[in-house]
Amino acid sequence: SYLNFPGDGRTVLYGEDIFVGYRYYDAKKVPVRWAFGHGLSYTEFSYSNMKLSSAEMKDGDILKVSIDVENIGKRPGSEVVQLYVSGKNSTVPRAVKELKGFAKVFLNPGEKKTVTMELCARDFAYYETKIHDWYTPSGTYEIQIGHASDEIREAAELTFTTDVLLPFTVDMTTTMGELMNHPKTAGKMMEYLEGISQGEEPKKEDGEVQLVTPEIIAQMPLKSFLSVIPGEAIEQMIVELNALCQ
Repeated sequence: SYLNFPGDGRTVLYGEDIFVGYRYYDAKKVPVRWAFGHGLSYTEFSYSNMKLSSAEMKDGDILKVSIDVENIGKRPGSEVVQLYVSGKNSTVPRAVKELKGFAKVFLNPGEKKTVTMELCARDFAYYETKIHDWYTPSGTYEIQIGHASDEIREAAELTFTTDVLLPFTVDMTTTMGELMNHPKTAGKMMEYLEGISQGEEPKKEDGEVQLVTPEIIAQMPLKSFLSVIPGEAIEQMIVELNALCQ
């Protein structure tokens, strides 16, 4: 943030956004001498047997995360066990991982204890301006436990599902993939696609027929169909789809 702070005396631009501290270094893959969460000790600790209370989670659920920590050195000492969350398929800018919990445990040489922490839906959320509230999208998340932000010892995946739907507005730039993945527009888009496929011939390039794959279709915005559908028809389609999203 040193490029933006402290500003010009009147205005401060928070250009770093959420990428402050370890979030910046993780995102840019910049090595540091002492990573966030690092601590010196006169002994060593091992991590094992990480467990999640469930591999699936929904709004309102509480997830319990446990792991065994053992002092494998010759001196007594304390270890700060750190719990991070990492989204695997986010469509908005997110940190590579976010600290969501920590617990300090004292262990004598050879002693082992189980450390347990809890996570709720809010721990997976980001602030969504469309609804002016915190929002946790459905998808796969990785639960990570380690000694420091750059020293993750154990990890496990979790599937999160939410019933919250974000406001969705359709225009000429909306892609087929967005429309097919939204529960309120998917059915109608299937009807439209069937009508389009019946009247459209396979594309030819250099005399060879080029097949339009589902992956290509998913990336196509509505305006790309202007070559096969009149503009008035697409505008009517947009009106009907937006009506479904109300």
